[in-house]
Amino acid sequence: MKGKQTQFLFVNVLEVVNSLPVWVLQALFVEISSMLNEKAKNVNLEKLDRTELLQLLVPEISEYGDLILKRHAQGLADNKVNPTLVKLLSSAADKKNVVDICIINRWTIEQCTKILLECIQKNYVKYNFPHSLYNTILFIAGEIRIGEFLIRKNKITTDQLEHALKLQSDLSNTFGERRKIVEILVNMGKINKDEVLDYLTLKELSKSYVTINPPRTAQSTQMEHLVNELRQNNEDLIRRFNQLNEEKKKSDTKLRELDDQLQLQVDRNNMLQKKLVDYEKRLSFFKKI
Repeated sequence: MKGKQTQFLFVNVLEVVNSLPVWVLQALFVEISSMLNEKAKNVNLEKLDRTELLQLLVPEISEYGDLILKRHAQGLADNKVNPTLVKLLSSAADKKNVVDICIINRWTIEQCTKILLECIQKNYVKYNFPHSLYNTILFIAGEIRIGEFLIRKNKITTDQLEHALKLQSDLSNTFGERRKIVEILVNMGKINKDEVLDYLTLKELSKSYVTINPPRTAQSTQMEHLVNELRQNNEDLIRRFNQLNEEKKKSDTKLRELDDQLQLQVDRNNMLQKKLVDYEKRLSFFKKI
């Protein structure tokens, strides 16, 4: 990997997991399920579908996107092309999924989805994945709200949404109560809350960054200790340098003071020498008399 792609990526995690025996994978599955239940209580593990997971989407760049990427590599970049789009195209060209693209570029999934959507709309990335996944992209990117998203998912109709919005407005105007549209639709019996919790959870967590640290080994621990030791030595050297520099400043100041005193003494000696010469001349004159 080059540049920023020196991070420990999601694909590295999969490689490590894939190398484990089945009995370890079983234990890992149980532990991960427990973590998911704790961190995302609203995620229905039984409903998870790989083709519907935005996180696992591997964007495929189009011929136009590939051309932009090649021109950028040759130093012929078009100033009209947003640099963030080029970053996504570069990661997509390396067959990275959305998780790794976020890690490589230090983006949240919300930021990544907005950039991905722009690439799709400008035909830099192919629209060759399920339409339901495209709706999720629109929702996470903030292009559509939960009501329209539910219509696109065939969970509710347009009339049902309009009725719910009217109830929401009436509640707000009459009682000053602002209820979420999902809550109203659930109370109307139009949707089951469990049907949308997965998407609402993803939307809620889409502003968080992801960092995967490489596994610790004896060698990495030793290197970490060495780096810390070098850092400490460097700090000690800087501290000693600053101390010596302060002492030098004091010595230079003292030396200037001594030089000033010496010059003053020389001036006094010259003045006394001059007076002595004048005195000898006068004395010689009086002797002649």
